[in-house]
Amino acid sequence: MENQNQQTQTPQVPNQMPSPVNNPSGSKVIPIILGVAAVAIIAISAYVLGTKQNQVPVQNIVQITPIPSPTADPTASWKMYNNQQYGIAFMYPREWNVAQRDVEKMENLGELGKPYILELRAKPNEQYPPIALLIYNNVKNLSLEKFQEELRSGPLTGDSIPIWTKFDSQIVNSDGITVYYGNEKYCGSYQCRRYSWKGKNKIFTLILFNNYIPTYHQIFDQILSTFRFSN
Repeated sequence: MENQNQQTQTPQVPNQMPSPVNNPSGSKVIPIILGVAAVAIIAISAYVLGTKQNQVPVQNIVQITPIPSPTADPTASWKMYNNQQYGIAFMYPREWNVAQRDVEKMENLGELGKPYILELRAKPNEQYPPIALLIYNNVKNLSLEKFQEELRSGPLTGDSIPIWTKFDSQIVNSDGITVYYGNEKYCGSYQCRRYSWKGKNKIFTLILFNNYIPTYHQIFDQILSTFRFSN
């Protein structure tokens, strides 16, 4: 049995692997992508570097506030007038002169007595003092208003310089003294200025006669600012 003895032979099919497909377009895409990425990286790096170079470096700016120099005291070189009898003191220009008016030439104010008058002159040969300080006895301790009424009812009438008017302004000097200020228009041939205050049973009136000289204005105010009651 020839057919039975013969082994059945299965035809062998050779293993055939598919040959790779050659795609020329795909091989070109990868280099293009890499090139674009490289260009982008270069562009970004150049931009960042340029931005850093264009930035202005921030500096720590320290603002220094200048300390104002202290204002010079205009009365630093002045002389001190000290009257122990009346318990007063004030500063006046070194080149000026302070003198008491002759008592015999002063008008008697009745029970108020004669005022004590200090004359301040810038020059020895000045006929009239530009500044004067009048000191009245205030034995009744009257207010400036009431004392003014006493003066008007006595020998001082007419065009005499008042020590107080209802138009006065009130100020306080550097020593805490309350002062009344007035601008009068009948000090002889000059317009005058006046400061009046009270203390130690006295009435004080500081008068500027030469009101038209600005320098005298400053000296007049500075004399008042330095006035104080001494012990």
